[in-house]
Amino acid sequence: MVRSLATFGLLFVLGLTNESLAQSILIDDFSTDQSLIVNGGVDSLSVTGGGILGSERDVEVVGVVAWETDDGETSITRSATGFTSIASVVFDGLDDDSSVSDGLNGVDLTGGGSTDSLAFKMISVEGQGHVTITVFDDGTNFIKNQDPILFDSAGDIIVPFSFLDSTTGNGVDLGNVNAIKVDFLFVEPGAHNFVIDEIRTANFSVPEPASSGALIGFSFLAVYRRTRRKRTTASHD
Repeated sequence: MVRSLATFGLLFVLGLTNESLAQSILIDDFSTDQSLIVNGGVDSLSVTGGGILGSERDVEVVGVVAWETDDGETSITRSATGFTSIASVVFDGLDDDSSVSDGLNGVDLTGGGSTDSLAFKMISVEGQGHVTITVFDDGTNFIKNQDPILFDSAGDIIVPFSFLDSTTGNGVDLGNVNAIKVDFLFVEPGAHNFVIDEIRTANFSVPEPASSGALIGFSFLAVYRRTRRKRTTASHD
């Protein structure tokens, strides 16, 4: 089963407020360049630099996929002729290795209780991909989203920590995290491309289920903004 954020219209393409950004923790602003391309194989590459949580970004690509980080953004591409492919990025401190270690030394992803989500600032999305987020205490204790999340729209895609609903071992205290891994899986036919500006935590509290008015309002706004963007794009074609 794949979980589509479109089902939860309030969760995406609404934009992050200045207050939310001020309270957030930067995971990666992609200001450190990196290039990794495979055509039917497996490869990995680690780079160190600024703008990365833990000062190192570990990338592994499998299948027919290219990872290109340049000029403050990352492009992940699976060609139209490619088969099932995956690009994985790990933030776990300085280890020069794409396998998961525990080098973040207990970072508090909640910012002392001020953040409740991960935010992916998607510049553009062509096609679609299935995303799995795993947050580790160590290699045997972690949480992740049980159902892959469908990324199929540009904008600020917000994934609440509550979506990380599958626990292995003792799980992890989000106030004491030692590694983060994000898997981008491409399985559908055709070309797929993500261009990502940054990944960070965010404060985006979800209304209680009883707040049906808020849910309807947020959902309508998400649909309105998406429809308006499509009409604007069409008018320029």
